[in-house]
Amino acid sequence: MRRQFINVVLGCHKTRSFVLHRIRSSSLFHLRKRTAGTSPPPPPTQVEEAALPKPALSFGFLRKECVPGGTSMFMPFGRSGDGILGVGPSVDVLAYDARLNNVRVMPRLQGCMADPIAFNVGDALYLLERRPSRSGRTNQPSFQVLKHGDPPEDVYVFPRWHWRSLRPPPYVNAATIGASALVGDDIWVSAEGVGTYAFDTAKHRWSKAGGWELPFCGGAEYSPELGLWFGLSSLHKKKLFCAADLSAAAGASGAPELCRVWRKELAANPEDWELLDTLLVHVGNGRFCVARFYHVYADEESPIATEKFAVFTGVEVQRLKAGGRIKIVGHKSIRYEIDAYIHWVF
Repeated sequence: MRRQFINVVLGCHKTRSFVLHRIRSSSLFHLRKRTAGTSPPPPPTQVEEAALPKPALSFGFLRKECVPGGTSMFMPFGRSGDGILGVGPSVDVLAYDARLNNVRVMPRLQGCMADPIAFNVGDALYLLERRPSRSGRTNQPSFQVLKHGDPPEDVYVFPRWHWRSLRPPPYVNAATIGASALVGDDIWVSAEGVGTYAFDTAKHRWSKAGGWELPFCGGAEYSPELGLWFGLSSLHKKKLFCAADLSAAAGASGAPELCRVWRKELAANPEDWELLDTLLVHVGNGRFCVARFYHVYADEESPIATEKFAVFTGVEVQRLKAGGRIKIVGHKSIRYEIDAYIHWVF
């Protein structure tokens, strides 16, 4: 299923709110067919300029008090990809359905989560802290799931949605999660010096997948059309777009190897562009958006950046008939002026 929009949430310091922009994913890709007489598409190294679409929504959290350590965060919600979940610093939760243009209040988190990773499994949303800890030690759960259905008797719900605390990985308080992926309905997480653990979402049970680490930096996305997982390489300093096969990785003696790495999207970036962050969005049918955030200083001694912007690049992966290898094709690269350091892209 192809997603029509890429969601960009930016923090606004003046209003202390968060603004949602929705970029059409098709704007990053050339048309598949061209009529006779038209000029060929520009090479993928050419960067176009565009303004962000008008804000679709502004998120504001009403509570003034903040839970100690609380922070705002946004993430995709639901299997359709058109839902957005926003969590405020007081652990209030709002859900936005882009198809219905509807915002509703959801149950509050059971406790503060500073920097969780989100996993959508069916209609359930799992949140796992990047550095898990035992809730008994910190009095804050580090692994929670938001589910719809009949809750435990002692849990208040509205409307039938409820949060449930889950056991964190066995290596709690030891390491930070560096890579993650969904393999079927199992959640896989890797931590340096620890290896990779898998969480069975049906049985709510952890097991060790291997003593190795996933070759990704951050989350990896599965493409059913290609049978591969795609992400940003942890083996390259600039987090290059890459692919790996995790289907037979569980129980293997060695780490999954990257079967493809793509470097071309960085070819047009001048040396004075300082890379701040790189994010990956899967828009479906073997298509991805590589979002890179930059700033530029007037000179080496200036502490203030003169420009802050992002470059979104459309990337398409094709399966070649001969040998079953994959080919990565770069489409458009579009530069957006973004005057914000706080951002989420999904």
